[in-house]
Amino acid sequence: MKILMVGGLGYLGPVVSQVMAENLNMDCIDVLDTGWFLGAAIELKKYKFDQVYIGDKRDLNVSQLEKYDVVIDLAAVSNDPMGNDFEPATIEINAEAAVELAKRAKQAGVTTFIFASSCSIYGSAGDAARQEGDFKNPLTAYARSKMQAEQGLEPLSNSNFAIKALRFATACGWSPHFRADLVLNDFVITAKIEGKIEVLSDGTPWRPLIHVKDIGRAVAWTCQAKDTGYQAYNVGANNWTLSIGDLAQQVSEIMGVPFIIVNSQGSDKRSYKVSFDKFEKAAQGWLPEQDLRSTVLEICGKLQPNLHLYKNFRQGNLIRLNILREMTAKGKLSPSLRSLESKNVS
Repeated sequence: MKILMVGGLGYLGPVVSQVMAENLNMDCIDVLDTGWFLGAAIELKKYKFDQVYIGDKRDLNVSQLEKYDVVIDLAAVSNDPMGNDFEPATIEINAEAAVELAKRAKQAGVTTFIFASSCSIYGSAGDAARQEGDFKNPLTAYARSKMQAEQGLEPLSNSNFAIKALRFATACGWSPHFRADLVLNDFVITAKIEGKIEVLSDGTPWRPLIHVKDIGRAVAWTCQAKDTGYQAYNVGANNWTLSIGDLAQQVSEIMGVPFIIVNSQGSDKRSYKVSFDKFEKAAQGWLPEQDLRSTVLEICGKLQPNLHLYKNFRQGNLIRLNILREMTAKGKLSPSLRSLESKNVS
């Protein structure tokens, strides 16, 4: 099995590749990435890739894909704040380029295309656990881009070209390319540095969570699964859905710090419970293994040796939006988030 992971040098890729290397019999796993966030890496080169290519997925051509059996598309403008600042680029990269990449992969003879989607497409979903076929109500550019990508991908699939959309719960946990702009990670690093947790909303929105290692398990399962055509899966665990307030409380108890619901921003309409029943039935042997307590303690242990470096993390590169803003301000990226430096796919 020959695999290309597109966008593999972000938060997910180093961990996902490690899990895949431990669980799959692969001839190779290569990565293509823009390299935007390499400067944010805390543990350099902690990943299992055979070849690393620096380039933009929008520039990949058919001939460059012909050697691969599986293409995994992780490359995205990857949260709501970035999507708000760079909305046209978010739609172009996350949706339009994902569909075009799948078309080229199909033409190249790739047999499986895996798309990293998001449970955020359910948007304001109330208290009912949403299943894959339920109504979607994306509220942000990021969520809309994931839904639009899925809509464009589904018609491309057939018995010879399987497309699998993995709608991940909100990612969390340690990665060599750690991010602090994810809710659980934010709570933990804030508690370590400030000795408290503040919830800016009213704490009521629901969020499902998934550890990045368990994202790796889901991707590994999908690489070797035998289903054909188009399949969408909500990927997470039914026991890892909490309100933001409950999550803050549990993290505060694990870490021994106080928490307060400030409610300075009012109620967050982005609230969704999700059913993971389809995934749990299909992916026996590959289901999530991590729990909240071990995840919190893992992050604490990894941050502790260099905690002094992250005192002002909200202004630093652990917040990915800060990196994109700086790169565009310095003329390294265009408003469409294309590199203005001389880096090409090789």
